[in-house]
Amino acid sequence: MAQFYDRVAAKLAAGQALELVLVLQSYGSAPRGAGAVMAVQTSGETFGTVGGGLVEFRAQKLAAELLRSQASRLEQVFLGPTEQQGIGMSCGGDVVLYYAYIPAETIWADFFLRLNQASQSQRRAWLVVSEGLGSPQALQLTEDPDYLRSLSLTKATPNVSLPQLGRRPVFWQDKQETFYYALPLFEKGLVYIFGAGHVAQALVPVLESCFFPCVVLDNRAEFATRERFPQAYRVLNQDMPGFFDDQVITADDYIIIVTRGHRDDEKVLNRALDTPAGYIGMIGSANKVSAVFTDLIRSHERSYADVRRVHSPIGLPLGGNTPEEIAVSITAELLRERDQRS
Repeated sequence: MAQFYDRVAAKLAAGQALELVLVLQSYGSAPRGAGAVMAVQTSGETFGTVGGGLVEFRAQKLAAELLRSQASRLEQVFLGPTEQQGIGMSCGGDVVLYYAYIPAETIWADFFLRLNQASQSQRRAWLVVSEGLGSPQALQLTEDPDYLRSLSLTKATPNVSLPQLGRRPVFWQDKQETFYYALPLFEKGLVYIFGAGHVAQALVPVLESCFFPCVVLDNRAEFATRERFPQAYRVLNQDMPGFFDDQVITADDYIIIVTRGHRDDEKVLNRALDTPAGYIGMIGSANKVSAVFTDLIRSHERSYADVRRVHSPIGLPLGGNTPEEIAVSITAELLRERDQRS
């Protein structure tokens, strides 16, 4: 998402106005959930996505019209199979879209640069979109979890309870098209990837595309570089087991062990088991995994309960053994893990 904001800022700085299309809420089998966003340019070209298919085709067309008229709009799109029930999609459900006209002004280019920085830093910040609530502009960036409570919603609808902002997107709308929407710019939980080889290089872009901020570590300076991992949140060249000496790992974090050999894997895994990390995964064949677990139990006094915490062989069994295929299987397992936590 940070790359999307950076691209929006660049377009605005170059003098190109945009129409943003944001998914504020979805129901049923809508193709994309809250937080999906697409930008439409005056040329008709787009970047980002709100789900593809008829929803996106229709959104592109309407966004182009709104861009020409320099207008914004909130709409609810029904995804039924007939004109009476919706737009001719058989998936069912519906989606709430907000079309935001963004003029090519320095203040807006700076705004999206700040969104980019907030998203990359993983600090607790939110993009808030609202109308009719007394906000000075429709899009705001805030680090105040009580931001919504500072707006004037209670004056118009005193019985509505305003939530504190958190990890999940929130959306509310009344009959007068007064609404608010808040999108967190951070993910709860970092992915620590130990080992910066081919698997890590294939894995980071896939994880980042699914909003998993990645920290890559390796003790080899030529491998742990920003050039090899441009999408990573952080890239660290340091002793891998020693990383645990000063780093606080939480239950929301993920640890992935893909070092260059089983000896390094075992050293990192032994330290990882001392943390409350919610997910620990290690790459390797069944024979290698068995040997590492056996040595941890015999030489490091680890219990069977300890080693049962480890997802290994790592990833869902999707088939394939190339770095790219392994990256997909690991990402799939982390997506399942994250979904089970929510």
